Amino acid sequence: MNKNLIRVLSVGLLALFLYSCSASNPNIESAKLNLQHKDYQKALTSLDKAIAQDSTDAEAYYYKGYVYSKMANEDSLGQRVADFKKMHQNYEKAKELYKSSGKADSKEMTLMRMETVNMWTHEHNAAVHLAANDSTRKPGDLNKAVDHLQNAIAISPDSLISYEVLAEVYDMKGNAGQAENVLTQILQKSSKPPANDYLRLAQFYQKNKKYDKSVDVLKKAKENYPDNVKVIQSLANTYLAMNDDQNAIATVKTLISTDSSNVQYHLVYGTELYKMAMTMNDTLTNRYNRIFTLQQKQQKNNNKEYQSQIDELQNSNQQLASNIEDMTGKAKTQLQYVINHRPNDPTAYNTMGVIYQNKAAALFQMRNNTNDLKKADSLDAAAKNVLHQALPFYQKAAQLDPNNQNYWQSLFRVYTALGMKEKAQEAMKKAGMN
Repeated sequence: MNKNLIRVLSVGLLALFLYSCSASNPNIESAKLNLQHKDYQKALTSLDKAIAQDSTDAEAYYYKGYVYSKMANEDSLGQRVADFKKMHQNYEKAKELYKSSGKADSKEMTLMRMETVNMWTHEHNAAVHLAANDSTRKPGDLNKAVDHLQNAIAISPDSLISYEVLAEVYDMKGNAGQAENVLTQILQKSSKPPANDYLRLAQFYQKNKKYDKSVDVLKKAKENYPDNVKVIQSLANTYLAMNDDQNAIATVKTLISTDSSNVQYHLVYGTELYKMAMTMNDTLTNRYNRIFTLQQKQQKNNNKEYQSQIDELQNSNQQLASNIEDMTGKAKTQLQYVINHRPNDPTAYNTMGVIYQNKAAALFQMRNNTNDLKKADSLDAAAKNVLHQALPFYQKAAQLDPNNQNYWQSLFRVYTALGMKEKAQEAMKKAGMN
């Protein structure tokens, strides 16, 4: 049977069931008659009279909710929320009274569930259809999707999936603030939200550089999920974005302290340590570029007025380079632990290759920024020696995961820098760079 026919049939049955419900209160009978004539205001007046006579009359609340559902269906898209909210409020009151009077299995309870599911499904799916397909989306479709999702939430406030989709749509619209508000509501509605809900809210905060709020959310996530690697990595990365290396290291180190034999924890710890080293290396590179610029100016003007700045930058670079070397050494120790205990893990080998390749890149940068030809030759030789150290790690990673094009791209770059043309050609093909 055609699915659309099934849907039409279900609605027809709903109407049949509704008008077959018996009612002893004349005000409810009057409301039903007005409903048939679509005179919703008169129906509401009659139902309010019924409730005034007996505030425990579940049937009156049931019909009142149904009247608001009919009114909402005749409203324009952006005007339905208020009526849907009133529908939900009255249905909830009716359910409460039916249950308290021992009628939890009544046909009215079934009808309310059916009506709620049908309307929620229509509004939610309409939003997904408008937002999901980039190729068919028209101007204004995302605004319509927001309206549909707000309607879905008004119909069924406990359906968290509509909140999740609404947050995504707000993000697609570039309204991260609204997305944050919706995701916050999701966390508030659950006694123990899934870790991914915390992570998504933290990501929105990070996107808007609200790092303090991101830390607060991730700390709460860590309390509920102390062994969740993604939570701990995200918290460490947030600290890194705040230039708080100390807390970043301490956060990831908690993984090792909870289970020192867990190889994955050592991989995460080593990777995060190296990320911190790379952040410091960016600062070092910027300083070397600054030194080179000052040296050029000094040479052009043939005076020593920039020498004090150059000396200061060189002294600070020496300390920073030492810190980078120390941090990199700690990262290599963790990654070597992974290689020793999980020798078929390509990620660990690849990260070790990255460490050596980036060290070589720093030496090449120093070579490019010196006017001393002898020193430049020495730095060039040192850089190529470090690249040779990177090779076996990249080769092992590619051997373990030969379909990973990123590994072959890394090999292509190293082979090219070392003048190994045939190897570079082979790696280029496997990297899909033809």
